[in-house]
This record gives sequence, structure tokens and C-alpha cells, in this order.
Amino acid sequence: MKKTLLVLALLTSIFLIAACTEQAPEGIETPTTNMPTATPSVCGDGECDSSEMCIIDALQSACPDDCGPCPPSLYVEPLSCGNSGCEQTGKNEFTIKVPGSVKARVANLGEALANTMTSDFRCYANNEKVVQHALLKNHKGILFEDYFDLDGKLVDEVRLKARQNTGSIAMYKLDFKRWEQNTLEDFEIICNFEFITHSPIKNEKQTYTIKFQQ
Repeated sequence: MKKTLLVLALLTSIFLIAACTEQAPEGIETPTTNMPTATPSVCGDGECDSSEMCIIDALQSACPDDCGPCPPSLYVEPLSCGNSGCEQTGKNEFTIKVPGSVKARVANLGEALANTMTSDFRCYANNEKVVQHALLKNHKGILFEDYFDLDGKLVDEVRLKARQNTGSIAMYKLDFKRWEQNTLEDFEIICNFEFITHSPIKNEKQTYTIKFQQ
């Protein structure tokens, strides 16, 4: 009997000790984890959130105050005739009777001042380069002169302002003039036009066949 009572007392002591260890000590609160709450984007708070950045497809900044304006984006339209001495005889073909010219508008579609743009064209006959911007300027009695017309000012390079501002659009023009007084002969050349923007943004090369007639 005594042995049974001793066993019961020992088991009771074990249960009491286990119960005490599972309870938090008095005066100490059980810690709780607080989940962080998302702070909504507010334009003008000085922080550039992802939802406030430039919308590239539209070239429109959602919040220019926090993220700044969209970068410049220079666009060059396809060449077209610049005067009556030019006739466009195909999608990428012109027939020129000197004096004639071709032209193309260039524009900054972005919200920031553009980098400097320059032109470069190279013309070939029978796979041989016969004309190059600023280096080989005449061929078979015809002078090739190109420039940008920015609000009436003729310049070799342009730096266009942000869109919807004065100075955001210029006209590129290539004039064909008589260089020598001898009789001109008919000939045909292929010209590649490139516009260099000194930035990661590249403009596609434009290629045209230009036929000259007397």
C-alpha cells in the first residue's frame, strides 16, 4: 500500500512540473508578430515608386516630380520630295532633275532635352562609294549638300528640346545642285541615310534609289 501511494505521489509531481513549464512567467507578455502594411504611392512624396516611372510605350512619366521626365526619343520620318525638281517614283525611289531636294522631319518625342543629332549619308554606284557626307560632296557634276533647318536656322547638327516645346522639331534636307556647267548625264545611285544621336537609342538606316535625269 505504501509503495502504491509513493508511486502516485511521484506521478503527481511530474505532471505539476510539466504544467508549470508550459505557462509563461507572470509579468512577461507573449510576443506577437506585426505584419508590415503597404504604403500607397503618392506623387510628390520624393520617392520614385515603380508605378510612378516613365511609361515607355507612351513616353509619358506617371510622376515627373518624383521620377523625373521620360528620356528623349528622336524620330526621323521617311524621306520625301523637298521641291518640284524631285519626283517620288516608288516607296524608296526618287527621280531628280537638278536643282532638286529630299527632306525629312526629325522630332524629339520624349520629355527631356535630346542629345545632339547629326546626319550621315553614303551613296554608291556599281557597289563603289561615290558620295559621302562632308567628305565626297559631288559626283558627275552634281553637288550634294545636307543640313538641318531649325526654326529657319540652317545648321549641321541639332539638339532638340522636349516635345511640345519650340525647338522640338527640325527639318532635315539634302539639296542636289549643279556643280559643273557641262551637260549632265543620266545616272543612278543608291544612298544610305543614318542619323546619329550619340545615345543608346538607334535610328534605323534608310536606303533609297536616286535617279538623276537631265
